Amino acid sequence: MALLSIQTTLYRWAQILAQGGLGSLFGYAAYIKLRDPFSFGQQIVAYALPIPYQVIDVLVWIVPGTELVLAFFLISGIYTRVAASLSGFLLAGFTLLVLSAMWRGLAIDCGCFGIPQPVGWAKLLENLCLLILAIVLTKWPGYTHFETGVFRKKGSHV
Repeated sequence: MALLSIQTTLYRWAQILAQGGLGSLFGYAAYIKLRDPFSFGQQIVAYALPIPYQVIDVLVWIVPGTELVLAFFLISGIYTRVAASLSGFLLAGFTLLVLSAMWRGLAIDCGCFGIPQPVGWAKLLENLCLLILAIVLTKWPGYTHFETGVFRKKGSHV
């Protein structure tokens, strides 16, 4: 019985760390992009995508805004499965952008965290690991909301 309790506790902490880690990452990325939207816009332009500048002007606000909302839901534990799923779609899009830049031989920075991070295999691997984490949180969201400050399994009355 004690082993089951330890496994449950470890699982609970792993879920909290995964949700908090992914949420914090999205929150920090949003903060960096919102702090300097002009630089983020330039990083989007560097991908040389065939989209009008008006769309880039919208993306400069939509992407970090989405990241900020996802960060809130992941960290708070509210609608974890939905937030993790949407995070996965966002990360899949980022991964496709990295692949596209690599395929076309662009020597650019990814535009992720305000520090120069070249688009390449390391960035691709990082995105894939985060995507796997989002998929795991989507499949097994575990503790999905706060009740009196403690994570509890959804539907649990203990």
